[in-house]
Amino acid sequence: MQISFKLDALCDGYLRVNTCVTEQRDMNNVPTMMYTPNKENYIQEMKVKKGMGVNIDFEKCQFEMSHMKSYELFQVYHAYFPIVFSINY
Repeated sequence: MQISFKLDALCDGYLRVNTCVTEQRDMNNVPTMMYTPNKENYIQEMKVKKGMGVNIDFEKCQFEMSHMKSYELFQVYHAYFPIVFSINY
């Protein structure tokens, strides 16, 4: 699977894209952790430069998903999310 997108960044930072994420919550229903099964196949991290409309193209964000079932790639259910983007600075 390849994805491309644009983002706006007011400062340099790091982008992390996780796929096949399960969210875990504590007894108060507060999110405590995002679990991704295999870091080599399911997580991409990259530096992002400051700017508006910064392109993240196909070459930078690729995932090997051939071993996944089709519903795992597009369906959100309970505490499972097909893809999660996070930006840290």
